[in-house]
Amino acid sequence: RRCCCFSFLILLLAVETMCGCMLRFLKYSTMVLVVFVAIFAFYTSQAPSASPASIIKDGGKYVQLKDGRYLEYFCFGDTSGQHKHTMIEFNGFGCSAYSLTHYFSDLYQSMGIRTIAITIPGFGYSTELADRELSRWHLDVEEVLRQEDITGKIWLKGSSFGTSHAMEVAAALGADRVNGLIVSGSIIPYTEALTLTPEKSQMPPKFLTTGVVGNMFWFLISKLAPTTIDYQPNFTSLFEKYPQFHDVMTLDMKRGQNHFGWVHNMDLIARPWGFELDALKDIRTWVIYDKEDELAPYEHSLWLADKISARLIEIQGFGHASILDLELFSPVIRTIFDASQ
Repeated sequence: RRCCCFSFLILLLAVETMCGCMLRFLKYSTMVLVVFVAIFAFYTSQAPSASPASIIKDGGKYVQLKDGRYLEYFCFGDTSGQHKHTMIEFNGFGCSAYSLTHYFSDLYQSMGIRTIAITIPGFGYSTELADRELSRWHLDVEEVLRQEDITGKIWLKGSSFGTSHAMEVAAALGADRVNGLIVSGSIIPYTEALTLTPEKSQMPPKFLTTGVVGNMFWFLISKLAPTTIDYQPNFTSLFEKYPQFHDVMTLDMKRGQNHFGWVHNMDLIARPWGFELDALKDIRTWVIYDKEDELAPYEHSLWLADKISARLIEIQGFGHASILDLELFSPVIRTIFDASQ
């Protein structure tokens, strides 16, 4: 009997040891599998390379820059050739110029505004560029102006992330070329943002915006982003008011998207801009903001307007999504252009 009990204990110990080994094997093999899948996804899930065909298919145009990159852009609004104004517009983070053609085209056409929306590198089908310098952005834009034979004065407009790019072009071209500058939901240089609103302006750690870890992190973010807009209250309210915008934004955040552009542009936000905002003091500028904006805190707009002696316009709607509310935005844009006559 003692022998049987001893044998049974030995058997239990062996089973327990085997189960422990199996659990450890499953644990580590799962970890290895996750890492393998992440690496596989990182190297194989890039968006299709930007090409003339993919840009033209979506109704866009392109210019091939001297370094071989493609820069996509869309012409809309008043394209009759009898327009009163020419405006260059820049998209926000994660989106492309494609969506802008669906939001504001009818408004701009009714106002006689010929609009060219240029997709910031790394979004849509504009080729990404590592270590891009914001202070050289105007050189890319001038290639589009040259191709479209635009030699007169222009308006510049940027929303969200695109405000930094609109400001850079305005600073580079100066009052001789720029009729006016409109920024809404504006960002400001990161050092200033951190000073003004430290609790609202924390950037991801450096290792999440560079290198392999950063690329894998933003690969996941870029894949999840098109679905997360359904759970953001401001955008949910916007989509209830303008149901057609939901599909436009979702498609835009997927078209031509690759995570490298997200990495490079997030890194660009955290670096010095490389140009002086004081250069904007000679340019008529309107800064539009919503106090409920959590992505671009209104304190940043107040600071910017004071810094460059701009006119402030407050709107009250859907926070950061207010910049897409036509009911709010249309009279503001009309007032700006009427006042500039």
